[in-house]
Amino acid sequence: MGMHFAVVAVPAALEEFRRAFDAAWPNHEPGRTRTGFTNYQEVWDWSFENRKVVYAKDWSPENPGSEVYLFYQDGPWAVMVDPSYVLASDEQGLTSLSSRFGKTLSIVIETTGGCANFDYYEQGVARRSVQYVDGEMKSEGERLPEESGLDKSALYMEEVERLMTAFGLSQIGDESVAPRIEAVELIDRNDYTRSNEKIMEDLGAKMVSAQEGEAAKPWWKFW
Repeated sequence: MGMHFAVVAVPAALEEFRRAFDAAWPNHEPGRTRTGFTNYQEVWDWSFENRKVVYAKDWSPENPGSEVYLFYQDGPWAVMVDPSYVLASDEQGLTSLSSRFGKTLSIVIETTGGCANFDYYEQGVARRSVQYVDGEMKSEGERLPEESGLDKSALYMEEVERLMTAFGLSQIGDESVAPRIEAVELIDRNDYTRSNEKIMEDLGAKMVSAQEGEAAKPWWKFW
């Protein structure tokens, strides 16, 4: 079974994180919300039913898309699960969070594409970054204590699980977490019509020029 998720975690109370989220990503407007889940299947079903997929050619201020993000408290960590991978790979937003809370952790894994990414910020500075794509790994910064014992040449399913455990984070899909989840539909109010670039999501970190006249949208929204 593959893994497909992105998480952002900060050492804070969830209410504080939610306020900081609004400041870090002000163009994401809250829509529908739900709590009281009994299991993860309910979480995934509600998330799928309450998102609105809008592709680049159809986006307009009157017709924005939305994604459902998951928020919950996990011990000392306030956690967001990002199904789009975009916010979890947004350097500016992650930097903002780490300036406010001291630390910010981001983990992205998409086994369908053979990719994983790990970023760690302290006091507004990117301290550690690891990218693993199709068997090749690139890293910046010194290894963290939480990486002790991990393969230095790989970051994939086993390493991601062990890394989350080392930071004291529950695994995605842990049924004990489901009742604590608040699912929030966030409407994307970014004005993509002002750009002729498309954001090509190589784990959210790389941008490339696209065909003239197209709007900038995450790559999975092109089709």
